[in-house]
Amino acid sequence: MNKKNLIKLLYSLSESEKKYRDHPEKRDDFFKKIYSSDFLKSEIPTFDLTNFHHENKFFLAGHEHGFFTHSNIEFAEHTRFSHPPLHRHHHIEMTYVYHGSCQQIIQNKQIELKAGDFCLLDSNVAHTIFDANYEDIIINIVMQKEFFNNGFLSRLANFSMIPSFILNAISSDNHQENYLILHANDLNRSNEIVEKMLLEYIRNDLYSQETIRSYMIIFLTNLLRDLSVIKVNTKQENSVVLSILKYIEDHFQTCTLQEVGEIFNYHPNYLANLLKEETGQTFKNLVIKQKINQAQNMLQNTDLPVNEIAENIGYKNLTFFYRKFREVTGMNPREFRNKN
Repeated sequence: MNKKNLIKLLYSLSESEKKYRDHPEKRDDFFKKIYSSDFLKSEIPTFDLTNFHHENKFFLAGHEHGFFTHSNIEFAEHTRFSHPPLHRHHHIEMTYVYHGSCQQIIQNKQIELKAGDFCLLDSNVAHTIFDANYEDIIINIVMQKEFFNNGFLSRLANFSMIPSFILNAISSDNHQENYLILHANDLNRSNEIVEKMLLEYIRNDLYSQETIRSYMIIFLTNLLRDLSVIKVNTKQENSVVLSILKYIEDHFQTCTLQEVGEIFNYHPNYLANLLKEETGQTFKNLVIKQKINQAQNMLQNTDLPVNEIAENIGYKNLTFFYRKFREVTGMNPREFRNKN
């Protein structure tokens, strides 16, 4: 399948979509059936997708399978014209608006998602989507928490503090019912990456899973590069901390606790305590970590001499730079460059 055929597939109407469009009164019967007795017993039922078989236009004929039977990441287009009730999942769910818009309810809050919006839902978050019509193309990416293994986290957070903060909140063993909404500033670029993931998912050969994981790294990095947080769960501090971390990333060479406190209207002592509580790191350590992250990046991807790299990241004392680099990485800059 090529991109042209994929786009045609995305806009094509499935049999369920045709039925819901023409006979909206039949929607409730379907959802009562898939939720079985839980639909009647629970105020907000939990929908287990494990080994669940349903109409998925991304499955090639003869290759239909249940979710999570061969992989810990699955893709499905949201069924347009459907109005599913509030429900929960045991897995993590990403919702990406490829085109158009929709209304999403998360924890009894109604949020409008537009093209380029990306919602990351923790497991067991009560949610639903409605008002998705023909032009509204919504891609659901559902994952088991094993997808966010240490290797994935380390690749995504290789040169940034923000991904670890976000993904640790989402994928850790907690019960805070977190969610995160980001906006893609470059819609065409984000859509292109999603298209590549979908084409690999449809292809479904020996190399598809690792290729999808690599594209997911690129997709999330692309979103985080120009961080634009719309909402982060129900804990206001998390949203503030994300903005602070982004500021530190952009001004790590010279920023001070006093300066950041003034920008975000926090007393320096309060800011220091907030960062320590939410990230487990002191302000000083966060700045050092970002400096060393950037140094690693330049050591890997440029031929700049070590003394110029140290100066570029804000260290005028080369000996001090060597000491901090070793504290963070366990080796000196030259050893790191030779190894990588």
